[in-house]
Amino acid sequence: MKNWNQNHKALTLAQRERLAILSEECAEVIKAVSKTLRHGFHPIVKSLSLPAPITYNNRADIENELGDVLEAMDRLVRAGDLHQQNIEASRATKDRKQYLHYQPNDGSPPQRPASQVRRATRRS
Repeated sequence: MKNWNQNHKALTLAQRERLAILSEECAEVIKAVSKTLRHGFHPIVKSLSLPAPITYNNRADIENELGDVLEAMDRLVRAGDLHQQNIEASRATKDRKQYLHYQPNDGSPPQRPASQVRRATRRS
């Protein structure tokens, strides 16, 4: 059985660094999405005994973090670690409709906010 170092010799230090950056950026997207699921897209104002309140904009945080993920992906593609055509082909062949329960077929936003959908469900 090969030890850990032998299994990872196939990656250069530069490749490992690029993959670590992608992993970290994906984790930051997960964190931003989780905060939005808890608090919504609307800005949150926190006043933690600081001289001025801090405003967090969850929508902007997700957008910024996704931009960072795209940059990390581009870096991997430019280095030849990943192939753009394979990424695009994967996007084109995945059918996610079976997993979507609240999305209209045309891609437009849902008609009612989730809070209203939950209330309507509870009443019935």
